[in-house]
Amino acid sequence: MGWFEPTLRWGMSILFLLVLIVIFIKKTDRDEKYAGWKMIFYYFLGTFTFHLQDWVLPVGIFVFLLYFLPKLSQNKTAKKWAAGLGVISFLSGIVITHSVNAYYERNFSVKASSANAFEMNFSKDYEKIKDALNANGDLVITNLELSFKKSGKIQEFNYNALYVKDGKNMTAWVQQVKGTYKIAPSIQQENESAMVLEGMNYISSPSIYFHVLDQTGLKKMIPKGDFYHVAFASSEEFSPEQEKAKLWDIQTTGIKEHAIDAAAHDDGKEEEHEPGLPYQISITTMKGTQETGYTGDRYDYFSISPDLYE
Repeated sequence: MGWFEPTLRWGMSILFLLVLIVIFIKKTDRDEKYAGWKMIFYYFLGTFTFHLQDWVLPVGIFVFLLYFLPKLSQNKTAKKWAAGLGVISFLSGIVITHSVNAYYERNFSVKASSANAFEMNFSKDYEKIKDALNANGDLVITNLELSFKKSGKIQEFNYNALYVKDGKNMTAWVQQVKGTYKIAPSIQQENESAMVLEGMNYISSPSIYFHVLDQTGLKKMIPKGDFYHVAFASSEEFSPEQEKAKLWDIQTTGIKEHAIDAAAHDDGKEEEHEPGLPYQISITTMKGTQETGYTGDRYDYFSISPDLYE
C-alpha cells in the first residue's frame, strides 16, 4: 500500500491532464489569445481550496462562478469544463485521502497469550502486535498501564504505540480486553509526534522490558499483596528514602538487592543516592481496605542489568 497511494495520485493527475487536453482540442476556439494557458488557469482555479481547521473549502470554484464566469465571452463552455474538471480533481483527492485513511486506520484484534499476568508471554504478544501493525522497526510506547490482582488476573493492560508504516507516522491504542488485544491505529498529523511525546514517559525499547518480565517472571517480583501496578521507566533517578522504596537488580542469575553508594556531605554525613538507571520496572503493591478500596503498601524498583539487553 505504501507505493499504491502516490502511484494512484500520479495516475489521476495524468488522467485529468489528458482530459484537459481533449477539452482544449475538442471544445476550444484557438483564435483566442493564450487560450491554452487560460484553460490551465481555470483548471487549477477549480482545484484551489482553503483550509479552515478541519474543513477544506473549495474556494476556487466559487471565485470562478461569481467573478470570472459572468465576464466570459470566448470559449465559455470550454472554460466551464476546465473549471469543473478542477473541482472533480479536488473531489477525487478527498476520496483517495479518505480511502487511504480508512485502510491504515482499520481496527483489529490480536489474541493474547493469556489474560493472567503470571502466565502471559509478554514478548510473544508484543511481537504479534508489532507484526499485525506492520511497523517498520520497534514501537515506541507511552501511557502504559498494567495492573492485576493477586491471582494474576489482569485488571488493566493498555498502552499507546507510536511507529512508522509505509513512511507514515502512526499511533495505535492497544488494550487487552478478556484475553484479546483491541487495536485502534490512526495516522498522525504533522508535528503530532512531538506533541504526543512531550512531557510523557515514553519507552523506545519496550522489547527489553517485556523480555525481562518473561525471563524473570512477575510472580517472583512481587511481595504479598492484593493488587499490583506495573510501570516502565528509563533513566530515572532513584532515592531509597522515596516512599520507603526498595531497589533491586535483575541479573542473568536472578533478582538481587541493589547496593547503593553513599555520597559524603561537607558536614561529614553521608546521603544515599542512586544516579539514573537506564531501564527500570517499578511495581506498586497495594492492599485492600474497607475505607478506600486499595492503598499503596510497598514500592519496588527493578534495575535491568546491561547483560540482559546488550
